[in-house]
Amino acid sequence: MRIGGIIRSRWLGLVVSWSVIVAVIATGCEPAPGLSSWKELRPAAVGLSDGRLAVFRTNTAGRLDYRVQETPMVGATGYRSDVWLGTQVIDAGPGPAGTPSVTLTADNTVEVVATGMDGVMYSLRQTALDNALPVSSFGDWQAMPALAGGVTFAGSPTIANIDGDALRDVVVLGSDGNFRVSSQISGTTAYGPWTTRYGAGQLLSGSPATVRRTENNTSELVFRATDGSLRFTSFSLTTQTWAGAWSSYAGSWTGSPALFTTASNRLTVAGPAPSNQLAIQQLAPTGTAANVAAKVNGSPSSATVGGTPYVFTIRDDGRFQFAPVDNTGTPSSWYVIDQPGVPVPQSPPDGSAVYAAGLVTVTAADAVGAVSYTHLRAHETPEHLVCRLLLEKKK
Repeated sequence: MRIGGIIRSRWLGLVVSWSVIVAVIATGCEPAPGLSSWKELRPAAVGLSDGRLAVFRTNTAGRLDYRVQETPMVGATGYRSDVWLGTQVIDAGPGPAGTPSVTLTADNTVEVVATGMDGVMYSLRQTALDNALPVSSFGDWQAMPALAGGVTFAGSPTIANIDGDALRDVVVLGSDGNFRVSSQISGTTAYGPWTTRYGAGQLLSGSPATVRRTENNTSELVFRATDGSLRFTSFSLTTQTWAGAWSSYAGSWTGSPALFTTASNRLTVAGPAPSNQLAIQQLAPTGTAANVAAKVNGSPSSATVGGTPYVFTIRDDGRFQFAPVDNTGTPSSWYVIDQPGVPVPQSPPDGSAVYAAGLVTVTAADAVGAVSYTHLRAHETPEHLVCRLLLEKKK
């Protein structure tokens, strides 16, 4: 089994110590159990009340882990901190089976939802305020209601505040093609029964994304369809009703999208496109051509701090990368968490150049088609060499 179909790195030497092998395994050269590629994982990012970013994922051991910035972001479009604190792992409770979703609640605590390997959906909430992170100030996993009528969860959930009442809502796709919503019960941390909405016949797949649009007082919801297009519907905060219909946007999206608004209130969608590219397209007030931003792996998520949205993805090597997005839907420099502190000309091996610790400047090479495996093998690092050899040995 190979990561994402290819291993991208640099040949350096033939003798590798066992310490390097252990380091590679510890940093993750395989996806979570049951997943064939990092491309099937999606990060879950959230902006904290103190201006920092945090990002969660299901790790290689099938546990939830997360990273938090050491210092807050500064300025709406200026400095981005590339210093991230060490990985925190939540070992207790059920192991997530797929991608988690995370939100900042009305009382400034972080809450996570994820489907467990037992098929049950769970929520996990902080017992302290969000600015206590990275301390693992989380309580116990709490089981959410099961779906009725023999329907199973057909994708990972998304947690948000859709109806504007300060209580959380969880949205998930059911195996019958309809999406469902479960809302927090007032005065408790528990969730009520799932309400079946609509979607059958729309070819919905994967995980939904949602965002609030203030200019028309709606919450927008988007799914990727199996034909590569996107399906949008909305919830009116004025009438407190769902639209009941879908708008379709043609495209060749290859995974679940992220949805956000820019500082100028433009509705923007980001998602994986062919050849491991990230496409970012603005949809409101008028649609624009998709901007192919960079080579990425898997589906993105987004988080906003200081008025600036940030798009996160998980790389082939399991590291997070993220970039701020401006009012035109264009990302600036990509940051890679745990990038080596010494600038090197060809790291990470995706054709971009590193000019500062953690900072990856997008180059023309990032926006071209797929590069041959032979070429990529010519830029293999010793860690990825070990990773590839270990994976090929298991085949």
